[in-house]
Amino acid sequence: MTKWDYIRLGNNASDYQKYEDAIYLYTKAIDLDNKFYEAYNNRGIAYDDLSEHQKAIDDFNMAIKINPNYADAYFNRGNLKTRSEKNEEALEDFNTAIKLNPHDSASFNNRGVVKRKLNYNVGALSDFS
Repeated sequence: MTKWDYIRLGNNASDYQKYEDAIYLYTKAIDLDNKFYEAYNNRGIAYDDLSEHQKAIDDFNMAIKINPNYADAYFNRGNLKTRSEKNEEALEDFNTAIKLNPHDSASFNNRGVVKRKLNYNVGALSDFS
């Protein structure tokens, strides 16, 4: 099987909320290619779904280290940081995600949520527009 086969199977497992299976499959993909940043990102999401937040952060960080232009990893790390009330850090992640992918409405929305939490209300309104 190829790394892409493992990631597809991992995505299917995640879709059915079989996060332990997904983590195993993403790890198999990483074993085949330790620079496979998409697999680190997806495994981070699965760890986050299991509330293993430090492992999730570690995987998002690794995806970013391998590919600093991968907006999805910043977005996912920003979501986790938002839930952890690390709003300034989350804001930085969403800013980077938007810089890398300026057409992603979810990043604008989530940045707006963080700005509201930080009482940056005018900026939040502009993100929601």
